[in-house]
Amino acid sequence: MLRWKKILVATDFSEPAGRALRSAESLARQVGGVIRLVHVVQLPPAMYLGMIGGKGGLEETWIEAARAELRGVARTVADQGLEVEEILRVGKPWVEIVDIADGDAVDAICLGNSGHSALERLLLGSTAENVVRRSPAPVLVVRDHALEKIRRILVPWHFDEGARMAVRFALDRFPDATELAAFHVVAPLPPADSVVGPLIPDLAAIREEMRSSLDEAGAERVGEEVRLMKDPAAAIVEAAREKDVDLILLATHGRRGMARALLGSVAEKVVRHADRPVLVLPGPTAGESQSGE
Repeated sequence: MLRWKKILVATDFSEPAGRALRSAESLARQVGGVIRLVHVVQLPPAMYLGMIGGKGGLEETWIEAARAELRGVARTVADQGLEVEEILRVGKPWVEIVDIADGDAVDAICLGNSGHSALERLLLGSTAENVVRRSPAPVLVVRDHALEKIRRILVPWHFDEGARMAVRFALDRFPDATELAAFHVVAPLPPADSVVGPLIPDLAAIREEMRSSLDEAGAERVGEEVRLMKDPAAAIVEAAREKDVDLILLATHGRRGMARALLGSVAEKVVRHADRPVLVLPGPTAGESQSGE
């Protein structure tokens, strides 16, 4: 099977975007894949452009400067012997990125995540989170560490088809990984009695069920771990640091359209806070996973 044959890399010329590009180059080298390098120029509002000296000429200057910088980045990719295509768009970054992916059947989207402050999410939303919500292809989000050698992979486990799909994807796309771990988070149950306190689930039984599910999915070499913690996303990020994994790989829950756009999912929280690469797979659609959603 051809892997990573066509990778869409979004760049805003930041350091995280540079690490995302290095990650994509590493994947593309496996099969001589093509890097489709895209930069989206997000112009200020027309009113603002008018206030600082006219709309038309300033817009063109902005766009041409971006085109020149994009050409320089593409040249560095070509100098390494990789095939690269340049794409310049004007608009809202996540909208343009998803539009290209929708029309071009890419194997993955790769982008950096530098904007995760509460203020930026309130005013603009995160480009990475919006792409994850709507992408038809796997999305690799990179912040502090480029994805180069892939030895240890953490796969959050939810006892659903999305988790099984993520495990199968890890085994297929990263056969040289030396450690694959399925990681399930269990929250303490609400207290039945204020004196007794919260009930603790049977972690050993849950781990045994995980082992059985993994074996049934053909993932005998994937290890399993269960952790007790209220916040699943925080537990995943914490475990990834502790285990020093190279990649967190998870799937969304298969919602589409507005239901997915409004979903404050574990995947989005992990993308927002993880300090190492996160690969998010579009989950099975509602019709594939369950009826009536």
